[in-house]
Amino acid sequence: MLLVGAGCSQESLQSTTEMELLHAESSALGSVSPDSIQRFATKVETYASQNPASQADPLWPEIIENIKSAAHGANITFHITINTAWNGEIEYNF
Repeated sequence: MLLVGAGCSQESLQSTTEMELLHAESSALGSVSPDSIQRFATKVETYASQNPASQADPLWPEIIENIKSAAHGANITFHITINTAWNGEIEYNF
């Protein structure tokens, strides 16, 4: 369990089973075909759009990094757009 301090209080953040499964799948992306990497990135994007809180999950940065690393190894390019006019929301496009 990861404890994160927020102001004077502490808040407990715990990964959901779905995020743990996505993380496990993302960890194996280095050994799959480029089209599988792209399908997985779409799967993550869809999950994040349906579950916006998933981006606050402690595993989220690792999942994104695993996708980026696998994509780089397969010579796949994708774009991440951060528009600060969206009140801090972040949009990932794969």
